[in-house]
Amino acid sequence: MTAQQKWTAGVVVAIIVLMLATNPDQASHLRAIKDTSDLKPQQPYASVTISISDFMPQLSYKNYFLFSTTTLFGGVVSWGVFGKVFTTNRISDPFGTNGAK
Repeated sequence: MTAQQKWTAGVVVAIIVLMLATNPDQASHLRAIKDTSDLKPQQPYASVTISISDFMPQLSYKNYFLFSTTTLFGGVVSWGVFGKVFTTNRISDPFGTNGAK
């Protein structure tokens, strides 16, 4: 094994260890979802108030060791890696109705 291959292998191992150590937990996902949720009801349900807390029991957290996800009704709501959680558009459209025609 050459010096460059050893260095590359060391960097890859370091990145994997960093990902394992900084994988966000379920509480981080829930906090990010609550902070970024702006569920707005679609017509004709304008008088209905929807809150992310209404969907908390249906959220499913999955830990894949290097990264993690939270899903709602089968769609990814958030994903996390390196200690950060990113939310998707699924938060504002929990039933996937915006893309339906």
